[in-house]
Amino acid sequence: MPPPEGIIKFHQVWEKAPPPMSPLVCQMCFWRNILFQHGLIGATADGIGYGNVSIRCAPGIRFFITGSGTGGIPELTPEHCTEVVSVDIHRNTLYCRGPVQASSESLSHAAIYQSSPITGAVIHAHHSALWERLCGIVPTTDAAIPYGTPELAQTLIQLHRANRLGGQGLIVMGGHKDGLLSFAPTIEEAASLLLEAMHSLTESHRS
Repeated sequence: MPPPEGIIKFHQVWEKAPPPMSPLVCQMCFWRNILFQHGLIGATADGIGYGNVSIRCAPGIRFFITGSGTGGIPELTPEHCTEVVSVDIHRNTLYCRGPVQASSESLSHAAIYQSSPITGAVIHAHHSALWERLCGIVPTTDAAIPYGTPELAQTLIQLHRANRLGGQGLIVMGGHKDGLLSFAPTIEEAASLLLEAMHSLTESHRS
């Protein structure tokens, strides 16, 4: 049986520090809370959180991200966020600083940022019906590759290159039931990709 959502599978070097204070973090929390209200981020019936949001804060692979285990919190604040300052995907190692540890999906976010210098935000959301609708239609990772691993990060880089995804798009995580990745130059655009896909799905069910 695969480990539950939220299990960190990479080596994380965490420097405990005050919350990252930046307008970017406030933007990230604002849109994350909207996604929570739409059920794209949240927690399972047994309290296991799912979904996370990040926003690039400097050139290279450096970004703010919501913390591990925060999926079930209705109103996220900077106290629930951390800054990823360096990532080595090949060595399965991540360095971060803040009041909480980085999300278990941080390597996936890092892979997207590495693939596209114009991508400014990445969202990992969950939606069962949307996952089933888009699986194999939009770029989809191999079902045999589990979430949160360097293998998934490498696959995302290859998938991004092979499909020439550029700065924005949607990716289905084939080995992570219900898992979706959205990315775009801004956090608003990344969130809108998911919300518009949900709206289209609802409209198709009504017709």
